[in-house]
Amino acid sequence: MDKEYLQNVYDYLREENREYYLATKESQKTMIEKRVRLYSHNIKADLYCILNENAGSGLFEHGFFQTDLSRSLKILKDLL
Repeated sequence: MDKEYLQNVYDYLREENREYYLATKESQKTMIEKRVRLYSHNIKADLYCILNENAGSGLFEHGFFQTDLSRSLKILKDLL
């Protein structure tokens, strides 16, 4: 997989993760979750499956957002 693409995805998710933890209002966190979910729909299918433990959908869903984001960042860092 293209390292530049992986780096771009990692950088985006890392920045969103930073904003999420700095957010003080629940509405801010909800907007970040929505942005990341929308972004994830455009991630290449093979990478999406890797990040989502071979599931084809459901990545970054409400209730699983933080664990999915942490796991995705770790996987991407390992791939880089």
